[in-house]
Amino acid sequence: MNDYSQGVTGPKDEHFREYEKLKFLQANLQGNALEAIDEYSVAVGKLYRWIMFAMEIRMEDIRQRREHKRDLTKQRAEAQEKEKERNDKRNALYDEAKAAFDDKA
Repeated sequence: MNDYSQGVTGPKDEHFREYEKLKFLQANLQGNALEAIDEYSVAVGKLYRWIMFAMEIRMEDIRQRREHKRDLTKQRAEAQEKEKERNDKRNALYDEAKAAFDDKA
């Protein structure tokens, strides 16, 4: 996991994936009270709500794409297993038919 204890100064050697950046930003922005922001400026309050909403939508999109990819991987593995079983059954029937033909001939 990333270590954020370094603070805001100095070079950042870690590689942050996009959703990790969003999660970090969301955690930093969560503590703000909407009433206090609206008292300061209505425009900033609306911008704050929009940013939080955009981050939530983006993170939900990431979750959905991960689940979809996991489902596709599972379906692919099942299809490969079925194909292997089908080929094994086909090869067994072929061997039986060949043995029966060789016995006749």
